[in-house]
Amino acid sequence: MLNVEHISSGYGRISIIRDISFELKKGEIVSVIGRNGVGKSTLMKTLTGLIESKNGKIIFDGKDVTGLSASERAQQGIGYVPQGHGVFPFLNVEENLKIGAMIHRAERDKDLAIAYAYFPRLYERRTQKAGTLSGGEQAMLSIARALIGRPKLMLLDEPSEGIQPNLAQQIGEIVHQCSKDMGITVLLCEQHIGLIQQASERCYAVDKGTIVGRIRGAEVKDYHKIKQYLTV
Repeated sequence: MLNVEHISSGYGRISIIRDISFELKKGEIVSVIGRNGVGKSTLMKTLTGLIESKNGKIIFDGKDVTGLSASERAQQGIGYVPQGHGVFPFLNVEENLKIGAMIHRAERDKDLAIAYAYFPRLYERRTQKAGTLSGGEQAMLSIARALIGRPKLMLLDEPSEGIQPNLAQQIGEIVHQCSKDMGITVLLCEQHIGLIQQASERCYAVDKGTIVGRIRGAEVKDYHKIKQYLTV
């Protein structure tokens, strides 16, 4: 579903990620792990097209999308949940979800039932301004908004940020179920060990802008194996 080949990117002349290569198979849930400031969010923004890659290729669903804009990649089926959730605070829950439906032109006329099925709390809050929701509810809304567009690949950048541990577990369960039900491939950028272990099939560890480790199979359940890449 996704092949990243020798990608480097950054801001101006400053390179943040360097020569990163990895792949995701259809339906996998894979985590990118690492400490703050090692380039995880820059990688996610590069994959979505918000940051231009300096070299390398991004092959998505068999197509080279390296030169496509963020909106074009979204229409191809790449959904993005940004760090900090990125809801529109002055719009209500339902209005936020309708914006998600507009990302993929073919899905504009679809109803919002899929969002409310996975996140029933959003139905209860559907007329409430998104900016007044709790951190956990905003995380739910940002994921639900991405789901409305029926993505093939969903990029989640630290969905556990600012939410209670029990809600992080709930979100992990929902992401896993969405992937299973809808065949969505998920790339999860996280530091919450419980969420990483709960949702991930394997992990790539990033430090100083490059991949420094790979965690597979039973190793994902090894707390200390994960923690070594998250602590100084």
